[in-house]
Formats: sequence, C-alpha cells, structure tokens
Amino acid sequence: MAKRLSRYSVLIPALLFACLMFVLPASALERDVQAKAVLLPASGAQSDAQAKVSLEQAIRIAKGVFTIPAEYMQFSSDYMASAEEAVWNLRWFAEGSPGGSFHVTVSAVNGEVINVSYHKGYVPGKKYSGFPKYSREDAQVIAEKAAAKLQAERYAQSRLMPEPVYDRPYLPSPGTRDYPVTYQFRFQRLSAGIPVTENVIHVEVNGETGEVQHFNVWWDVKAKLPSAAGHIDQNRARQIFNQDGLELAYVFSGARDRDDGSRPYLAYRLRDGGFLLDAITGILIDPDGEFYFAGDLGSGGMGGSEAQKLISSRLSPEESATVEETKGLLTAEAARRAAEAAYTPPSGVSLNRSHLSPNWNAPGNKVWELGYGSEEQQTSVSMTVDARTGEFLHFSAYEGSKIDYFQTPAVKFSEAQARTIAEALMRQLHPEKAKQVTFKNTRR
Repeated sequence: MAKRLSRYSVLIPALLFACLMFVLPASALERDVQAKAVLLPASGAQSDAQAKVSLEQAIRIAKGVFTIPAEYMQFSSDYMASAEEAVWNLRWFAEGSPGGSFHVTVSAVNGEVINVSYHKGYVPGKKYSGFPKYSREDAQVIAEKAAAKLQAERYAQSRLMPEPVYDRPYLPSPGTRDYPVTYQFRFQRLSAGIPVTENVIHVEVNGETGEVQHFNVWWDVKAKLPSAAGHIDQNRARQIFNQDGLELAYVFSGARDRDDGSRPYLAYRLRDGGFLLDAITGILIDPDGEFYFAGDLGSGGMGGSEAQKLISSRLSPEESATVEETKGLLTAEAARRAAEAAYTPPSGVSLNRSHLSPNWNAPGNKVWELGYGSEEQQTSVSMTVDARTGEFLHFSAYEGSKIDYFQTPAVKFSEAQARTIAEALMRQLHPEKAKQVTFKNTRR
C-alpha cells in the first residue's frame, strides 16, 4: 500500500460554464447573507480585533512612504489573511510599453510596510556604462535610512550582515551593459547580541538612481528565544568540534564518467554532512533529524508602531475607485459563514487562509477564496464565494488515502450517476440557475 492524494472536486463554475450553457440571474443565497462591511480587514484566519487597517489607510501609508511614479496610473489590490498575518497587497502599474510596476504590501494588523518591489519597464536599446552614480557606501546609507524609516523598531535590533559573495555586483567595465548595478543589504536580527537566523530586513538599492527597488522583512515575532544563560563557551565548542565534528574520508574529484587521471585524496570533512551543536547541553544535533536553516531568509509576522506617521492625505481617482469597490463587501468571517452554509468542511480541518481577489470570470466583481487544511488528515478544502452577495461559486477538496498502485481502482459510480449527483448539487445550491441550463458534453 502506498500513499497517494486522491482528488474529489466539485467545481461549480466549471459545471455551470464548461458543461452547461446558461444566463446568470441573482442567486437565492444572496437573500440569506446579510452581513456587510465598509472596511475589509476582518478575517476568519485573523480576528476582527487584530486586522484594523482598511484599504484606504493602507494606500495612504504606502504613498506616505514612497513617491509612486506618475506614469503608473493603473491600480489594483487584494487582501490576504492567514493564521500568521493579514496584509493588503497594493499594485500600481503602467499599461503598454515600457510598462513597469510598483508593489507594496502593508500589514492589515498594524499598518507596517512589509514588502516593496519596484520594477521599471525594460526600454529596448537603453544601455548603462562605466561606474554607477552611487557607490556601495552611498547605497548603504540609503538602505539604512529606508530600514530605519519603515521598520524603526526592528532596525534598532539588527546589524548589517557581511556582503555575501554571490550578491556582489560585477565590477562595471568601460563597455556597456543592459541592466543597472544593484546593491543588496541584509540587516540581521539580534537578541542579546546573538544573531537570530531567518530574521532579517532586506533592502535592494539601484546603483544608477539611488532608488530602493526591493524591501522585505522576515521577522518571527512569535518565536520564543531561549535564554543564553549557561551556554558553553567557544573554547568548549571548539573542543567538541575538533573531537566529533570532522571525519577523515576519501574524496573524489574530476570526471566520474571517464578516467581523466584524477585520483581520490584524503580530506577532513564535516561529519554526516553537517555539524550542529546544542549550545546549552553541548550535545551534537543530528542534521538529518530535522531541517535547519542558518541563512538569512524566513517568514513571520510583523510588529509596528510608526504607521500613522507615514499616512499620505490624497488618493488618485484610480485608488479611490478601488476603495469604493470594496465598500459593502462581506468580511472574511461573513464569507466563511456563507460558504459553510452551502458546504460543511470535513471534521478536523480549520480555516487557514482568506484571500480577497478579483473574480476573473466576472470582471469588476470580487471573490473571497477560503482555504482549509489539516496536516494530520492530509486533507485540504478550498471554497470561493462572491464577495458582495455570498453566492457559492467554487468548491474543491483533496483527501489523502492509502491506495494500492498495482490494483485496478474500483469504479463505484457510472458517468450517468455522477451527472445525477452533479445536477442534484446544482439544484441545491443554485435552484434558479439550474432551471436555465442545458447539459453540454465538452469531450466531443
């Protein structure tokens, strides 16, 4: 027996669009959903009390920090919530050539700027030559100011990390190049002077213009850092490493598919491919037992207290129109109730993601996408409802099971029986629409 994910999926839009030809009147479910909200940072994954920043406030905060290029006149947004965080994703962009976009992620919990990505459109034929206008030292000052402004509290608890070799920009030559020189800066979180891996502020600066092109924060505020009291000193750690951290091995080099004259040589290497030492107990940690990452990337929630200082007072017509579109939409909690009224998730799963996004099947409308999961049962469920009416639009479930790959699966339901089940479900969820459709065999 082997594990395999078996898929059970009922896609209401697919049944109504791909298999059936129909007209869309108002849903009966609309009349049952009354909960409305002008501000949307309420979420089933993040409680109403936690998510406090509205879309309009998020836009003002972003524009209070950065000057959005005037040519980026188009604007869109979406809202995402999980058990760890709730955020507004804001995107300004230009249509046509050369294009370009400016993306800002703002915490819906406290208004902090979490992520910034600035992509200028590629201009054919544009070249760069010689040394960039800004040196790395100049760019570092810009990066430090950006980190201090956007993440003052976090920046005060961090230090600049050495420049990784793989991030060093190539040395500009007298010739021309197609892309600008950029500089990367990472500020490592410290706790009592001890680095906290995976917790960094990352800033990328354009060496040609001095602009901040990317800004990211990875900071796990829920991490419970143990006390460093009683840890072994470096001399003892070095002694343990010399005794148990290395092993003598024959190491091969050169081509392995032919004899190129290379021969194995003796070398000391890290034992078992890695070396981790518990600094309190002095006991070696098995590197194969769990996954450990000692780099500078990670994830986590954000804290903050400076959001109000960053608020800009004026919204563009495109931004105002987007804010107006969100007025009267359901909160994530109301959307969850509407979805679960149509379909009850399996026991053991819980809501872990809420996403407010455009409805690509109905331009101008928005939908709530809700995700449920259970690692123990290897089960996941996704449901989508109309963000204004609560109409149930989509359902999909994945359930782990044990199946013998060498055994022919038993087919318990014929195609006709499956069609009967699908039609019964449509009549249950969309009684009015079900009367106005006809079956279409899409396989022909």
